[in-house]
Amino acid sequence: MKTRQLSRLAEKLRCKHTTTGSWSKAAKACKVTTPDGRPNPKLAQLIAGGYNPRRSETRARLGLPPVCPCCNRRITAPRQQATQPRARPFAISLDLDTLAQLTQTAAELGIKPGDLARRAVLQYLASRESLADVLFSKVESEAK
Repeated sequence: MKTRQLSRLAEKLRCKHTTTGSWSKAAKACKVTTPDGRPNPKLAQLIAGGYNPRRSETRARLGLPPVCPCCNRRITAPRQQATQPRARPFAISLDLDTLAQLTQTAAELGIKPGDLARRAVLQYLASRESLADVLFSKVESEAK
């Protein structure tokens, strides 16, 4: 899998080669080196031609992200977990009896649960009353 960094490096190598006329100079300018620090013109020419290095040591030396040795997909760093869980404004708890009673009353009146819940949550957020009171008032107002 070609990465953005590899494509940029290949383009930079091709550009440097056209200006300098030497793969060795292009490799030196783009820091494509052997493990002992010498410019690697053959690797520079291969990368400019579309070669994707697989060895993790080579990729690390070139500043490329690591790839999986089996599937050749890029290995991404794990995401950092948030220190505190995010607040969920709609995670409002009702006891089961209250919820069952509200659902039954709404079903008797022909109110869809999604409509009732949406309107009740909006009113709850606007008024900061008890959610159970808001739901009961919604059900009663729909009954009228």
